[in-house]
Amino acid sequence: MRNLVQIFFMSVLLVGTTSVLHAQALYVQINLQRESVEEMRNDEDEDAADERGEPSFDESCSILEVAEDGTLTEIVSNADILAVTGETVADCGDTGLAVAPDGTIYFSEDESHHILRRTTDGTLSIFVDAADIDTLIGETSDNDNGMDVGPGGTLFVADEDCDCIYTVSPDGNTLEIIVTESDIGTVTGNLSDFGPGRGSCSGDPAADLEGGLVVSSSGVVYFADDGSGCHPDRPQAGFLVRGGFFAPFDSLDSILRAVPDGVGGYTVSIVADEDDIFAAVPSLYPAGFGTCGEDFADLDVDIDLGTDGMLYVLEDGATQLAPSECAERGPLPFNAIESEDKVLRMDPTTGAVSLVASGDAFGALSGPNGEDQADFEGGISYAGGVLYVGDRVQAEDQSQLRGPGPMTLNNIFRVTTSGGVSIHVSRAQLEALYGPLYPDFTPRLSGGMDSIDNVSVLEIPVAGGAGLAALIALLALIGIWTVRRLV
Repeated sequence: MRNLVQIFFMSVLLVGTTSVLHAQALYVQINLQRESVEEMRNDEDEDAADERGEPSFDESCSILEVAEDGTLTEIVSNADILAVTGETVADCGDTGLAVAPDGTIYFSEDESHHILRRTTDGTLSIFVDAADIDTLIGETSDNDNGMDVGPGGTLFVADEDCDCIYTVSPDGNTLEIIVTESDIGTVTGNLSDFGPGRGSCSGDPAADLEGGLVVSSSGVVYFADDGSGCHPDRPQAGFLVRGGFFAPFDSLDSILRAVPDGVGGYTVSIVADEDDIFAAVPSLYPAGFGTCGEDFADLDVDIDLGTDGMLYVLEDGATQLAPSECAERGPLPFNAIESEDKVLRMDPTTGAVSLVASGDAFGALSGPNGEDQADFEGGISYAGGVLYVGDRVQAEDQSQLRGPGPMTLNNIFRVTTSGGVSIHVSRAQLEALYGPLYPDFTPRLSGGMDSIDNVSVLEIPVAGGAGLAALIALLALIGIWTVRRLV
């Protein structure tokens, strides 16, 4: 019998097996900009140029692969993108990226407004034409969006222009809106207009899908609404609105879910909102925060879903007037206080919110200027049980964005689910890669990020050749041995 066992193991060796592989990679949109730090601080000039339809600085776009061992590789170059889109400039700022289980990469580009696809053999092509998106939503899309690949290879997209969610079939030919702005605003209570003299809150249901989107294996869509317009139940004593004017009402920022209803539609509900965030981590808000109103969160960045079933959310830090200026309605400059940026955990079943890590933990590692803040504009991705976070800009306080204070740009952080923070890819590493490829351009983390875990399970393939012969011989010997024992 011992010989039979030996033959069995020899046959297995001859048949062969495939070993377990675990190749983990992170894919990041890099927006390269030719500008000085002084120009970067002057956001008003940039906004004015955008309104005139003029580029405020040269831009380029790149897709970066970060291998499990930390190796950095540009897998899609700016030239690759221009060759496909036919444009003279590419822009990956405030855009989306998603990776399918087979390694196919989808990403939006803000100059051509197309959604592009890179297959695993390196082929880059237009997956969804901008004209088809415009026809679907009824307006011109800038393609500032979040996206994820859902069950069956369907691409889910959150579009900021229509503030709606649409799907794209795996072949790219069929687009369908599944959640409208009205669906979202009806649930959150946000309305579109401040009313005459900005003294009331009225209008149609409103939403602002600037944040991320992620789809579960069962097809449930989780997404962030940054809160558009106003909410009649959220009056403000002196709520500051971008541009330097004041609004009498805040809107409600929320993380929501859209659940398939089984008949082709989706049911929208709130997982957690900004009041839940404030209640969970009040210590991360400066003294006096809330005196001027109820703007407790800025959910305009990204979310992801972990294999532990938890949602991981980037919160960009809320800004209010200092308590001493709450009654003021004067022009800029103003004295603002800002809460810390946060990495949050949300239980999608109960809505419970907890802190993973706060801005101080990231700023402490950014150096050498001693920054104590973070600006999570580069996305979040859960892979291999840890989180990766793109941190675009750190500054000691708000005034440094318009003054001579120190700034540090662009680190990719590794964050454990228990809150440990370390630099995964530093600004210096990004500049070492991109400096020779794009002279005079600064790499910025302001686009999408996603990852994939490729695990091939242990397989016993169909036997062949010498292995098959050994297996047949083994079965024959077992049969002979059995017959002799019975005789």
